[in-house]
Amino acid sequence: MKKIGIIVNGRKDPEFKYFKKLCSILHDNNFCPVVSCEHKALFADTDYIKTTLEEMFSISSLVITLGGDGTLLNIANLAVKFDVPILGINLGTLGYLAQLDKTELERVPQILNSDFIIHQDSQHITGVKFFGSLLGIDNGQGTSHAFTIDDSFHNLFLLSQFP
Repeated sequence: MKKIGIIVNGRKDPEFKYFKKLCSILHDNNFCPVVSCEHKALFADTDYIKTTLEEMFSISSLVITLGGDGTLLNIANLAVKFDVPILGINLGTLGYLAQLDKTELERVPQILNSDFIIHQDSQHITGVKFFGSLLGIDNGQGTSHAFTIDDSFHNLFLLSQFP
């Protein structure tokens, strides 16, 4: 069973509705959810793996973030360190880096079972372009937003081009 790490921003999902739903969807589709030990009480009666963030990244094939761009960027250093791709699910109203919206949770198993593409190109990662240490978000008609990031993010994996 493929281990899939799941990180949630509790401020964006205060009742853990989407977190619980995603874990259940993954488990029902023969994936093993890996969650932070800080959430072990939520999943006490499950066979999900409960562990530290570092351990999550060391044993997971992929990590899914539930939150927004900040949630994804907060764990990006671990993704780079452990060479693990990230799939971001946006729980807010507008996200530039997250690839899915909270209404698309049911698509996750289909995406994970498909031939998704992992981009690792310091000049173009999905809809994100790197210009030195400046990150520009491409809306398809040019760069619409830019901000500074650490150079270690040049190796960040993001999933894109789903069926």
